[in-house]
Amino acid sequence: MNLKKSFSIYLFSTLLERAIGFLIIPILTRLLLPESLGKLSLITSTTAFITPFILLSTSGAIYVEYFKTDNKKTFARYFSTGLLINFLFFVCFFCLMFSFKSVLARTIGCPEEW
Repeated sequence: MNLKKSFSIYLFSTLLERAIGFLIIPILTRLLLPESLGKLSLITSTTAFITPFILLSTSGAIYVEYFKTDNKKTFARYFSTGLLINFLFFVCFFCLMFSFKSVLARTIGCPEEW
């Protein structure tokens, strides 16, 4: 695949993702109360803040290793290790969030079921 085609696919998919997020705003403001929008914004911001700590930029490291190595077995081991690290951090984070869910629910002001 040439560079121009790859660039256009990446550009189109990114623009589509941003457009959907922008176009859904009127629907959300009509369906949700301002208090609910604030809670949704808080949850979205928290997710955006925590995601880099869970992922640890392993996707960038995997991209670099994909082009750097010629050995498929080495890359497969590197890839599976990256997935395992992400999974372990997710499990640790989930256990931490589950342990403190009542404290977090009181702090945010939303039900524990969320």
